[in-house]
Amino acid sequence: LMVQLSFTDSNAIKGIDGLLKIKNNTFLSMTREAVTDMSGNSVLRIPPSNALLVSTFTQDSLRPSLVNFTVDMNQGFIYLSFDKTVRESTLDSKQLTLVNGAINTSTALTLGSGFSTGSNGPVQVIQFGLSDLNQMKSLYFCTTRQSCLLYFTPDLVLDMVGLPVIGIYRANATQPATAPVADTTSPALLVFSVLDMNKGVLGLQFSETLNIASLNLSELTLQTLYALPIAHLSLTGGTVPLLNTSYLNVTLTGSDLDAIKQEPNVCSYRGNCYLFFDSTLVSDMRGNSITPVDESFPGFNVQLYIPDTTNPTLLAFDLDVQAALLTLYFSE
Repeated sequence: LMVQLSFTDSNAIKGIDGLLKIKNNTFLSMTREAVTDMSGNSVLRIPPSNALLVSTFTQDSLRPSLVNFTVDMNQGFIYLSFDKTVRESTLDSKQLTLVNGAINTSTALTLGSGFSTGSNGPVQVIQFGLSDLNQMKSLYFCTTRQSCLLYFTPDLVLDMVGLPVIGIYRANATQPATAPVADTTSPALLVFSVLDMNKGVLGLQFSETLNIASLNLSELTLQTLYALPIAHLSLTGGTVPLLNTSYLNVTLTGSDLDAIKQEPNVCSYRGNCYLFFDSTLVSDMRGNSITPVDESFPGFNVQLYIPDTTNPTLLAFDLDVQAALLTLYFSE
């Protein structure tokens, strides 16, 4: 009698260390209900205490191979499905490379970080590192199947007996089984990092890559407190590097910097320097609007406040002798 094990049972067996790996640890027990003869007589029971040693044992020598994969850009996961159980502890996400074939097959990203969230089994789940995920979003990876091609080396993972996976070369990079799950999560401000009153620079850390083309700096407001502020100042503009990124390094206009310095109740020190904006400030690479910062506790207080310690400089002067008027122009 030959029994073909199911995929589930076969992989469950392979996933248990010390079970059915060599002849000397491969035994079989059975109950009376396991099988009957043609006359309906039940087989004799073989108890676990007297289990039967296997007669012929053929060790698993087939390398695992990838069956398919899927990507969730909203949660930041990649799901790898193999044809057999692999050992989770050997999974090395740095062996994975994604290619954006929708733009150019030379646009590739080898993962620099990633975190396995599974266990031994045929399906392995990797959470993208934040840096990798933000770079994927900035380069429009995995918005379609064609922009989400995958290849990897045999060092990606081993099966339970130490056999390496069959690698996929770049020329044969494969598409996900289904269209990637789109990013529908709104970006959010994580930290109001710095306000440098010397350099006139404001720094903001967001949860994901932003589309700089959508940025409207006039939506930023500095105020005394997170709610019911004594005073507030809305920016009129500013400049940022033309790079889609999760960190905004805003250079304030000269007029905005002067306005802040002239208002004693707004950002004259760390304790009276809070930030406010609505959902029209910026959007992410998929067009999701920013989560607004409203006047609710605890608000976003600047973490590093650098006061103005720069000496003003006389830039020029005018003299009207007839009117006896001297006009001085300073750097601030």
